[in-house]
Amino acid sequence: MTTGEPIVSARCELIVVPRAVLEASKASTGGGVDWPGIGPVPEELIATMPFGHWLTKLDADPSVAAWLVRGIVVPDPRLPSGQRVVGHAGGHGRPDDDGRVEAGYTLAVAARGQGLATEAVTTWFGWAHRHGGRIARLSVGEENEPSLAIAARLGLRKVDRMWDEDDQIWETVFEAPLPLGPTAR
Repeated sequence: MTTGEPIVSARCELIVVPRAVLEASKASTGGGVDWPGIGPVPEELIATMPFGHWLTKLDADPSVAAWLVRGIVVPDPRLPSGQRVVGHAGGHGRPDDDGRVEAGYTLAVAARGQGLATEAVTTWFGWAHRHGGRIARLSVGEENEPSLAIAARLGLRKVDRMWDEDDQIWETVFEAPLPLGPTAR
């Protein structure tokens, strides 16, 4: 069905994070984790990863890995691999029965404000559409102005409001049909 091929955009690649890197990140006590062949995963990103959720889903179905978590990787000639991990993006799983796919993402502080999150999530939704997704979804904390702006840039519309039990916050739910229109970016 779907594979773990990199998803490539103009400025970044979305690369499936290997299970071993997820497990090492879960066990990390600070200082980050090395992703062999890619480079260090900064501690600030590790602190935002829902490992239990991802590892439970992978235990139940290893083939869902391509849908769950991908590193947002940009070129960096200063590093031995020529690449740098600046964030993570991915979905909550394969499309549901209605074809709905929900994305999540986080960027390191130094990578914010450059349009990379918008580019990464737009690219991920494009990939999801090619693999059966019909509806894009984001659930955004009501105080998260940057992500609310991303939802607007993507052309997503408010469809609901819900309580996020894990994060203990109210979120606004946004959706739009896939593929996203030309204004998404």
